[in-house]
Amino acid sequence: MRFMMLMIPKGYETAAPDAKAVAAMMKYNESLQKAGVLLALDGLHPQVIEIRQVQEFADFPADVREAAEGFREMHANLKHCGDAVFVTILAVVAALIGGVLVVAAMRPNTFSVQRSTTIKAPPDRVYPLIEDFYNWATWSPWEKLDPGMRKTFGGATRGKGAVYEWDGNNKAGAGRMEITATAAPHRLTIALDFTRPFRSSNTTAITLDPKSDSTMITWAMHGPQPFASKLFGLFVNMDTLIGKDFEQGLANIKAIAEQ
Repeated sequence: MRFMMLMIPKGYETAAPDAKAVAAMMKYNESLQKAGVLLALDGLHPQVIEIRQVQEFADFPADVREAAEGFREMHANLKHCGDAVFVTILAVVAALIGGVLVVAAMRPNTFSVQRSTTIKAPPDRVYPLIEDFYNWATWSPWEKLDPGMRKTFGGATRGKGAVYEWDGNNKAGAGRMEITATAAPHRLTIALDFTRPFRSSNTTAITLDPKSDSTMITWAMHGPQPFASKLFGLFVNMDTLIGKDFEQGLANIKAIAEQ
């Protein structure tokens, strides 16, 4: 047996003189319901709901059964097509996601970013700008991300052992830098640790290479590249993202040193 819901007023079937007409209409509607077609009866009250049992399909006349079978086959075909399209879409989406994950996993386990420029000044004039974290406020591009950023200086006054910590807004994030090695006035190495917006530990090096009356300054960063960074790198060019800040910082150093 199958069941369907008909919205009819209670007692309508037995109300004279239309009881037979209503019964015939309801039987026809039941046959359409059997075929998968749902009709509404005009003039009836939908707020009154009864559950009626539909008679066995074999009891319907041959023409009704033939029409019902046609409707049923058409409905099944449409449902099959819809299911096939949905499965195909899911398969394509899954393949795309899987492909992206595979490509990300194949990316290098480390990253490096490097920028250089030439400054018309000797290394000993440039070096004090980078070995003293107090001087970074005059040229670092990250200092302008949050004017109200909290800064803490510790360790040595400058050079090896000097420490600089910051805690700023969402753009500036939070982290710590420590100068771990120096070769004045040609090179220094910094341990750079971010704690916000994400955790990472990288190494930064700034080298000063004298060239006649000029200095070639190079700012470089390298570090591990976990899977999340690999995935992020598929959509954002990290070399461009970090490199533009390096370029701005070097341009600021150049402007100050050449004064």
